[in-house]
Amino acid sequence: MKKSVVCVLVLGLVAAACSDHGSAPPNVRVVTDLTQSFDCQARDCIAPYRNFPDAHPEFARPRDDASVADEIAEAESEPLPPRLDLTRQELRDRVLDALNIRFLVTGLDQRPLQVTVFEETQKPSYVERRLIFSDPEVGDFEALELEPFTPAPRPAIVGLHGHFDSPQIFEMQYLGAALAQAGYSVVMPKLRAMDCFDPEAAVSVSLLKGGFTLMGMRVYETMLVEKYVRSLGSVDAARIGLLTHSGGSSTGNLVTLITDRFRAHVTDYFTDWRDHCTQFPFASVHCETVPALFRVSTNIDDESYRRTVTMRVPYAHAFGDDSTRAMIVDFFRQELGAP
Repeated sequence: MKKSVVCVLVLGLVAAACSDHGSAPPNVRVVTDLTQSFDCQARDCIAPYRNFPDAHPEFARPRDDASVADEIAEAESEPLPPRLDLTRQELRDRVLDALNIRFLVTGLDQRPLQVTVFEETQKPSYVERRLIFSDPEVGDFEALELEPFTPAPRPAIVGLHGHFDSPQIFEMQYLGAALAQAGYSVVMPKLRAMDCFDPEAAVSVSLLKGGFTLMGMRVYETMLVEKYVRSLGSVDAARIGLLTHSGGSSTGNLVTLITDRFRAHVTDYFTDWRDHCTQFPFASVHCETVPALFRVSTNIDDESYRRTVTMRVPYAHAFGDDSTRAMIVDFFRQELGAP
């Protein structure tokens, strides 16, 4: 029988060095409540995306269907743009403006974040925990945490899955478990509406019409996960890496332009931000359909803009190749240090 446990930890005092910029510790509250569960459909956890433009009218840029369709069609009709003569800060500003998340990134550490542990399982070399992230701006989403039995503080990895996947798939197929077994703390969020068609298509169009993007939500949520990881007393906040696949890689490629908090990043995908799940029109629009990023897509693909050390691997199947898997683990060991 499952025991009911409720306890609260306010993190930060135990992690005074959590910020590499010398600011106050991130505002994170951790609660353990094993009576809870997380059913995204039952909670209607997509609702914060649908309601986001109405909830933030001061930042919204309303447009009609025709305007959005014209912008997408215009990008579709053009060749890949040349690399623009932009500084690192200028590119960062262009990305933040295109995603329209500057107001979310500003004050991120001060904004309250609650993380609820609602399930815990002992594995041979790590503890597996299911988490609920609760943020006042984007609502609730689930994550999977793997905490190894290695001395603290240890390096950590944030893992971002792709379309049709989950943290559990990432744990088994994309090195999540292998990295935990190697001694790294690993946290993998469940990215909502990550199934190409509805609700992802409908939410993507709705956000674009409001002047926002679903990709912007994913970028912000990744930064929330990093904020949580950085707050943990068991983690060395200066040694956090990012491991991504497919749509998760598209997300990570933007995150590492916006923040320098990730020391190392493994990615297997870059896009020109005209991606569709099928053929045009709207039924195919998804999180990687961001025409406002198309103009700077060549710059985004340029690693010289990043302070995060980046390793590119072949798409998807490379994670099943023993030599590539070993190379990824070695890369993190080299860049983050051994646990």
